[in-house]
Amino acid sequence: DKDHNRPHNYNVTNLHTHGLHVSPSGISDNVLLRVLPGGSQYYEIEIPQNHPAGTFWYHAHVHGSTAIQVASGILGMLVIEGDLDKALVKRKIASRQLVFQQIPYSEYGDLESYRWISTGGFKASGRPSLINGQVMPKVILTSNDIERWRLVTALSKDGFRLSLVDQNTR
Repeated sequence: DKDHNRPHNYNVTNLHTHGLHVSPSGISDNVLLRVLPGGSQYYEIEIPQNHPAGTFWYHAHVHGSTAIQVASGILGMLVIEGDLDKALVKRKIASRQLVFQQIPYSEYGDLESYRWISTGGFKASGRPSLINGQVMPKVILTSNDIERWRLVTALSKDGFRLSLVDQNTR
């Protein structure tokens, strides 16, 4: 497709990581790989021994369909654990993973066309962003609970507002 500003390659995909210090070539984090419909691709992403611990993410990354595929949910979280993780496990401190997405869903839960999200943005729809695929999930903690939260903001277009509410003040 010669018009690179128009969405294309809807059914071609690949994977790309964010934050990892890894090779961008071969069968690693290579955005030039193309997985065609009905095809498959083996990935081998070597994480160096001295790689920093942290929360990272991956998503589809074919030029022309990246935003459409991300808005359709082709993404995920990657975690590389380190010394802090070992200390939290030792202290029995829970960890929670939260992935924020803006998938153009209808009031019936069906996936709507990308044109809907590209005209006016997700915010204009009045629908809330999804967290781990759920609409406005509730996380309930007591005042003595301690949790480590890992967050991935995998939004396709707009930002969002995260609110923590003290239920005792309502």
